[in-house]
Amino acid sequence: MKNDIFKYLEYSLFVHNYVVIPGLGGFIINLDSAYPGVNIESPKFKVAFNPELNHDDGILVSYIVKDEKLSYNAASQRIKDFVKELKRDLQNDVVVSFGFGRIFLDKERNISFIENQSIAHPLFYGLTSVKLQYLTDIRGASVKEAKHVLLRNVMGGVAAVAAAVFLFAVPSINISNNENNQEAGFIHTLTNSLPLNIKSDSSLLDIKEEIQLENKIFARTYYIVVGGEDSKSRAEHLLEKVQLSGFNKAAIVESEERYRVYVASFTDKMEGESFLETFRKENPKYESAWLYSKRN
Repeated sequence: MKNDIFKYLEYSLFVHNYVVIPGLGGFIINLDSAYPGVNIESPKFKVAFNPELNHDDGILVSYIVKDEKLSYNAASQRIKDFVKELKRDLQNDVVVSFGFGRIFLDKERNISFIENQSIAHPLFYGLTSVKLQYLTDIRGASVKEAKHVLLRNVMGGVAAVAAAVFLFAVPSINISNNENNQEAGFIHTLTNSLPLNIKSDSSLLDIKEEIQLENKIFARTYYIVVGGEDSKSRAEHLLEKVQLSGFNKAAIVESEERYRVYVASFTDKMEGESFLETFRKENPKYESAWLYSKRN
């Protein structure tokens, strides 16, 4: 059996993250972001397969039409012939291997998929681990430095005031009242000109504002996605099916000309991952659901 349709799948899946082979099932890429710590590794990803997602999304056909200069009907027939031959091989207990993994029939004669563990995503070629600090550590160091500078300025200012008071207080016995008034005015001017940040700790305020700004810039929303389409009408049709299956709060999130149907959303990634794990176990029909993140 020719695996040329799988070649189109391997290319298009890296672009669209979700591609269907009509009559066979849908393939999905689940990206796991790198976690901060001592080292940050390049993001990992897994390929999942769901035979229930077999609605033609038109992605494979469009690639075949463009690459081989075929008509839409001819490209669709190519895919149908490929799936028919693939299923015939599976019924004969042939394990079909391709770039992402292996397809076979399990003991219950259902189509199953096992992914390869050594797949490299082209977006991450050449990436190496990087050492970074937690934002809390950076903030702690900045606050510590600001306090050090503040304390140094205060101590320097106090020392200067003490010296000035000493210089003008010692000969005050032989100085007239007018001279004492001049002395007091001079000391007042001197203390006002010193770099004392006692009234307002501007350094700490700047750090706090900077951290709040960074948190706002990098805020993301994490969606529990159960399917996606490249047109809004098909996405709305899929949304209706999902809502009828018991998830009446399901909705659509649009990004990069893709319309993804999700059943829940979170601003905290760990909460989203925890929900996704439970959701997959409780809803086998959506065991290929994945976590999609989008910057706000």
